Amino acid sequence: MVGYFAGIRNDQIAQAVRAVRASNLKVKTTSGFAAGTVKDITGGCESMNIKIRVLHEPEDDNKAHSAVRGWPMENEELLALMANELWSEVVLNADVPP
Repeated sequence: MVGYFAGIRNDQIAQAVRAVRASNLKVKTTSGFAAGTVKDITGGCESMNIKIRVLHEPEDDNKAHSAVRGWPMENEELLALMANELWSEVVLNADVPP
């Protein structure tokens, strides 16, 4: 989703956060957003013999929306890899101005 927006990475992240805020998703002041690189995430999955697809799937309320397809629902080893190494950049909602 971040790569959908123009500008330097910090500007892209701020625009992505604002897009989610403007969508139908419930975003609280204490919410956080995780960011990762598609190549790293798909590569991490492939290293565990898991094939996922990351797709740009625009929605009416968020034209930048992306979806991850083929994600296993219960795989603690994969979830730990994602959280600790591949999807570990966290941006707090409170840190992005309106």
